[in-house]
Amino acid sequence: MTKPITSVAFMMLFEEGRVALDEPVHKYIPEWKNLGVFQAGTWPAFLTKPPSRPMLIVDLLRHTSGLTYGFQQRSNVDAAYREQKIGEVVTSGTLQSMIDDLAKTPLEFSPGEAWNYSVSTDVIGYLIGKISGMPFEQFLKERIFNPLGMNDTDFFVAPDNAHRFAACYSADPKGGMTFHATERKGGFAAILHLRRRRVVLDRGRLSDLLPRAAGRRRTRRRQAARSEDAGIDDVQSPARRTRPA
Repeated sequence: MTKPITSVAFMMLFEEGRVALDEPVHKYIPEWKNLGVFQAGTWPAFLTKPPSRPMLIVDLLRHTSGLTYGFQQRSNVDAAYREQKIGEVVTSGTLQSMIDDLAKTPLEFSPGEAWNYSVSTDVIGYLIGKISGMPFEQFLKERIFNPLGMNDTDFFVAPDNAHRFAACYSADPKGGMTFHATERKGGFAAILHLRRRRVVLDRGRLSDLLPRAAGRRRTRRRQAARSEDAGIDDVQSPARRTRPA
């Protein structure tokens, strides 16, 4: 549930008029202005070409940004993510260090030309902090978790709640499962908490946190028109793309 909550937080900023979905990402991350698209090579010696158009914020929200995840293991760009540990759950890095690493790593494809599950939502979290002027986790707590009474939702499990958190496992390279006891890092940890799902199922009416249906319809119409004007309405599936080995 990390990604939908992060996206809800960002759309709150959008509804407040503090950001537009058709703005280029490099407006907020200047070091990304000259990001290239992979052509050949391996980390760190890549041959790149300019993208067909700049990455827009809407690309981050719908995973058409050209970013990826290292665990995809389909391309040399994926391998570069693994080399730099970009997007890995257990890492000593921060959102800022991830942004810095991505500035040195090519895109898999030009923004808007394909769909690929990626670290795009992590970048949205970084933008929330930059646009709101407060740390990402603080924004979530003040604007979403506290108003909804989501007292058991956070990035880490508090020590006095560890006994309530289910055991965590992950796949290991040998095909088995590794037991992590009550460790939880990276995404949100929530204990016996269904309230956030009620927000989605009830169309955002819980505590009036999310927009009403009429507001969402207006938003969809505006963004559909903007996407058409920007030429980003035709997005391919990764299955229809040829990726390097």
